Amino acid sequence: MKTVYNKSNGSEVVAYPDPKNPDRIALPAGSTEIAPPTFDKSTHTCAFDGTQWVVTEIPVPEPIPTPEPITAIDQLRTERNSLISRTDWRMLPDYPGTNQTEWQTYRQALRDITTQTPTLDSDGNLTGITWPIPPSD
Repeated sequence: MKTVYNKSNGSEVVAYPDPKNPDRIALPAGSTEIAPPTFDKSTHTCAFDGTQWVVTEIPVPEPIPTPEPITAIDQLRTERNSLISRTDWRMLPDYPGTNQTEWQTYRQALRDITTQTPTLDSDGNLTGITWPIPPSD
């Protein structure tokens, strides 16, 4: 047995005698007998290029920017749009209900909701909004 080194990362690998020629050590694929230099694996990589070990610093990732906080009016529009889209099917010509006019009035009230002045509480929830009540089915 003999310690050799993985060419792609410098880690130790065990080489065993060649079964056909016990006087000879059979190197595992992708290994070398040349020991890598000492390097910090948390900040660098090390690879054997065929003639020498190359130590490269691992780049520090750019910090992920903090997204801009959503404004109260943008949050209001997002919630309003979601409520409108959930009622789109009621506007189809083959809607089976008899209260389509009530649904049209509700959807218009949702569109007009941006005339109100929303605010956000300390948890980021909308306040200061009076939401229209959807018609019953």
